[in-house]
Amino acid sequence: AGLTVRAPMNSYGGLNVSKGSSMNFEPKDNQVVSLKGTLPNSTSLLKSLKQQFASDVATKLSIDQNRVRVESMKSVNATTDRRRRLGETQVQVTFSIKPNKNSDKNTARTELKQVIKNLPSVISTGTSLAGMTATKVQRDQQAFESVIGGSGLRLEQGSALEINEGNVTFAGVLDSAGSIDIGAGGRVMFASAGVNKIKGDGLISAADSTVSIGQGELQMGSKFQAAGIVDIAAGSKLSLNSSSGANKMTGPSVKLGQGAEIQLDRGSLEMDTDMSSDGFLKIDGGEMSFKKKNGDSRVGGEGMSIGKDAKIDMQQGKVKFEGPMSSRGKVSVGASGKASFATNGTSTAGRRRLLDNGQHVAAGEGLVVLEGGVVDIVSASLSVYKLDSAGVISLGTSSSGRRLLDSRRRLETGSGDVAIGEGGLNSQGLITVPAGATFTFNTNNKATSTIAEIGRAHV
Repeated sequence: AGLTVRAPMNSYGGLNVSKGSSMNFEPKDNQVVSLKGTLPNSTSLLKSLKQQFASDVATKLSIDQNRVRVESMKSVNATTDRRRRLGETQVQVTFSIKPNKNSDKNTARTELKQVIKNLPSVISTGTSLAGMTATKVQRDQQAFESVIGGSGLRLEQGSALEINEGNVTFAGVLDSAGSIDIGAGGRVMFASAGVNKIKGDGLISAADSTVSIGQGELQMGSKFQAAGIVDIAAGSKLSLNSSSGANKMTGPSVKLGQGAEIQLDRGSLEMDTDMSSDGFLKIDGGEMSFKKKNGDSRVGGEGMSIGKDAKIDMQQGKVKFEGPMSSRGKVSVGASGKASFATNGTSTAGRRRLLDNGQHVAAGEGLVVLEGGVVDIVSASLSVYKLDSAGVISLGTSSSGRRLLDSRRRLETGSGDVAIGEGGLNSQGLITVPAGATFTFNTNNKATSTIAEIGRAHV
């Protein structure tokens, strides 16, 4: 049971989808066939003709007949078909193809696209359908824009919202305990200044889809898995607080506008995409991981904070911190990862730079760099409670302009600053401290710092 919308919809009241029901937004995607022939006068014969037509179409497409839906079958008006004026009778049939219900949603959508793509090769001018010859075949396709305002939309537990194509804007709030599925070509905009809440089976979006938070907040009490674009506009917020199922962003891009925020309270957030943030990443709990091979992400704006029970793992790709990183948890750089710490050179009139003096802090469990991983400190300072590195620590040119050194599997410092806190240092490489550089141990006799025998200390 449910409601299928194949036209623009504007709601100014309240919508409720009960348990076991669904609400589907679909584009109009019909095939229109003109046939030489006449319609029978009998209702029963017309029904039989529709069934025969559906059967013939299904045979041509090698699909089940139940998937062919005859939307209409009518005689063509003489004023709309020139051939009628020449004495020919025409029957116009409008039909659509339904997805395969025996497959999962993504597989069914992919298969349906392929069926429709193949249709012109098996049904064209001259094809015989229901005992009549096709004279014209065309596709009638249109996606729609819908707005759900008023008191918004409520999905009860066990219900579903599906947006296959077109735009749906929530001018009112969404409160979901069901499932939300956004197909390829679908776009959802959360435009309410209030708080949208999604629990239940969460939200899943396919490739070539878009999830936008225009204002207000989207609170996820269940999984958020986006294979399309994610856009969090200035001043809006995405909160992730799911203990079941990983949150994943795997599409072409994730963008945070100025003052926008992503907050992770628990669970995991996997970034297998390129992220560009001019907002704030607040990782209070759980784990956030950057996993895109050769990825290029940027943390600007107000930067990132990492709580004492949280972890950041830069497994693959590059993450550039232009805004301040402040960690009381654990920061790690994987064998194929690179973390770059820099300053944010932008400023606004009457305000200080967001990152004064390029200060980044890795307190808590400190910083771990696996062999093959790279930490690049450019015109910034990094204070680390504990540093455990088998990778590369590279310092670029500082604001003083002095030359800084770098070498694979070596910890080297020039005129930038590296301070080791009470957690100490465990290095498997070579430490070089050239003239004019500062490498400070603030261990206060509370930790032992170790340099492996394979290396030497140059001071």
